[in-house]
Amino acid sequence: MSWPPVVGYAADADVYCPRCAAALYGADVLDDTKTVYDREGNAIGPVFASEEWDYAPTCGRCRVALPYTAIDDGSPS
Repeated sequence: MSWPPVVGYAADADVYCPRCAAALYGADVLDDTKTVYDREGNAIGPVFASEEWDYAPTCGRCRVALPYTAIDDGSPS
């Protein structure tokens, strides 16, 4: 079994695309064997394409839309 693709990173109470995450926190953030910490002291975590959101997530720096899975709240369409 393989993991779904990483489409971003969660850090400093926001999400960032891989390019912006590397620019803000260094290239080690893209290396899944290393732990990198944000300015709040929390480990930066990957955001996978399969994660469910109740809104369309965008990068907190460049505002590019991140791929995501919409939550089905059961409301009629």
